[in-house]
Amino acid sequence: MNHHILCDGPPPLTVESADAALEMIHFIAAAVRGFDAIDVTNAVRPLWRAHLASSYPHLPIETQYWYVNAPAMLAQIMANWPYLDPWTRSALLQQWNMELPNMLWMLEPVLAEAHAAEVNESTRALMASMRQQAASAPQAYVAPHADPITELDRLAQQRAQLGNFSTRMTGMTIGLMNAMKR
Repeated sequence: MNHHILCDGPPPLTVESADAALEMIHFIAAAVRGFDAIDVTNAVRPLWRAHLASSYPHLPIETQYWYVNAPAMLAQIMANWPYLDPWTRSALLQQWNMELPNMLWMLEPVLAEAHAAEVNESTRALMASMRQQAASAPQAYVAPHADPITELDRLAQQRAQLGNFSTRMTGMTIGLMNAMKR
């Protein structure tokens, strides 16, 4: 148990309470929706703690107590959920369905920030991989002692051939489009 205080106040918010609240929201969202759409990762937890700690003093006292009591509520729900009769379970789901939008309102900025950080990290990894591949790729062949004028003439001929090819392909495409209109 981590009783490190994230935010002072009556009642004080602890790391344990913040983590349990995150797990409660995760469980409630999955139960109400019928599927698990929230990915609680190690990147999300510290962002959630910081977000909740900054928002906590501005929350109504009832909401503060909900977050502080989250560890006990989570333990109770996890222990009793499989054994609840259908009517009690249905009543809880109806109540949670009404409360879920406010819970997700608190969680959405955290999930968006975590997703952006993960995307940035995967982009950095992809760029590093591409740089490594480029560095290890064989270099283009350069003819030793090539005459610069001859090389320029060769490149000009290539450019002209590509231009002619492009013009022919454009003409063919337009011809096919006109044939389809008929």
